[in-house]
Amino acid sequence: MRNTSFFTTQHAHLPIIHPMTFWQSFYGGPLRKPPPALQYAMWALAAQYHQKYSEYAEVFYARARQYLDADEMRGSGEHFITLQHAQAYAIVATYEAKRMLFTRSAMTSAKCIRLVQMMGLDRLDGEQDELPPTLMPTTSWVEMEER
Repeated sequence: MRNTSFFTTQHAHLPIIHPMTFWQSFYGGPLRKPPPALQYAMWALAAQYHQKYSEYAEVFYARARQYLDADEMRGSGEHFITLQHAQAYAIVATYEAKRMLFTRSAMTSAKCIRLVQMMGLDRLDGEQDELPPTLMPTTSWVEMEER
């Protein structure tokens, strides 16, 4: 229900997640599942304006931040260099801005931008030889558009 609520209410304002790709990974195997940080970020943003779940928005937001911080600190940092983590940071930054937490939103946006730059997503339209080897080549136009 909460994921559906995100796609029906928030996706039009923040179309950074392709719904079919998300659902395929959500119901896929354990290695394909989206990180918990992304799920909680989506739930926080969707719950903020949902009559039934609005009281849980802050709890979902806190969990999303905890999972993002935990993934960032795990290992040598290689666990959070994914497109889904960048999407989670963008959604969390949007949630913070809508809650008028502008300082937090600015810091979260900066993390999102640095992560996107580390993956080379800011240079997707350039020469493919210049891209860093952090991401595999795309397999479909949907994946390319999501990036």
